[in-house]
Amino acid sequence: MNEQFFKVDFLETLQSARAEWESLLAKVGESNMLRPGVAGEWSVKDIICHITWFEREMVGVLKARALIGSDLWNHPQGQRNATIFEENRHRSLDEVLAEARQVYQGLYEALQSVSDEDLNNPGHFENMPPDWSPGKLIAENSYEHYRAHAPSIRAWLNKNLHYQLVDISHTIENGLITYKGLPAPIICDYWSREYSRQFYSAETEFQIGKIEMVANTGTYLDSPFHRYAGGKDLSELPLSALANLEGLVIRAPIELGRAIDASIFTGIELRGKAILIHTGWDAHWNTDQYFDGHPYLTRDAAKFLSDSGVALVGIDSLNIDDTADGTRPAHTILLGADIPIVEHLCHLEQLPDKGFNFFAVPVKVKGFGSFPVRAFGMITQPPH
Repeated sequence: MNEQFFKVDFLETLQSARAEWESLLAKVGESNMLRPGVAGEWSVKDIICHITWFEREMVGVLKARALIGSDLWNHPQGQRNATIFEENRHRSLDEVLAEARQVYQGLYEALQSVSDEDLNNPGHFENMPPDWSPGKLIAENSYEHYRAHAPSIRAWLNKNLHYQLVDISHTIENGLITYKGLPAPIICDYWSREYSRQFYSAETEFQIGKIEMVANTGTYLDSPFHRYAGGKDLSELPLSALANLEGLVIRAPIELGRAIDASIFTGIELRGKAILIHTGWDAHWNTDQYFDGHPYLTRDAAKFLSDSGVALVGIDSLNIDDTADGTRPAHTILLGADIPIVEHLCHLEQLPDKGFNFFAVPVKVKGFGSFPVRAFGMITQPPH
């Protein structure tokens, strides 16, 4: 008996598999997608072209409700794959990635118009053999196709890439002022080493530290609960929203002005990425100048980022908002869209514009909206 397909389950599986595929591509990083040898002589870019070709064919089948497509289907598989490779090998990576997103979206939209019966009845598709399953055909050329190629990419990653970790968080120390009006942390011993010796054998000692501080200290992350009583607190944020995010650094030097508007983000693919705004303001950290005249995002910039579907926004400044604006539009818009914010980043000049993953994981505290993080970027690099 043929496998039965249900539209709702099919779409959920497709979405889940696509998310896993995009996560894998993020680990590769765009800077490494042109390197050959991932699958034979193919690069990751070539694999993306290959998958996109088959997905585009499925879009055609769904829209026409007929088994139609390229003449390449009449060729042996090896010849067909070689032709697809040759036709796409000289295209730019940006063009290939844009097309892949567009074709996937077209496939998802085309599937929304089918019924459960369409996925299981070949008679609903002109020229389809009666022993074929429409659902199986589409699955094999979409989400099962991702899973077929993922192992070779993972194996290549493990063999060929190493990682450089770049710390982009400030050190918290006793008496540090992060924000005027908020108390500095008090860091001391709860158990000193001398005190602990009475509980252990000779020459065995421990220190147990004690810290009293407000949550918004050092480099910290804001969850929606920071702004909204009904928003997610730190304990409710999934790790997928905080760790191993594909990163993008946007250079916005203070010399261009304090207000960072939407124009700096136009024409850039932002969806699903951690957007880190590099202003250079961290050079004034732990000085009086840090608190006055800092760069910030405008309302239209925050709205643009939210509408673009970014995963997270960080900045190396005192505040992502203009502190003279009591409405706090950037916090309001971004946290209202469940987009975490990281403030007081540093050393963003040490990260490339792209080709890295971002991590900013706070302690899992219930009822807290903000907490310090050890933020860092992980740059994937080919071997030397």
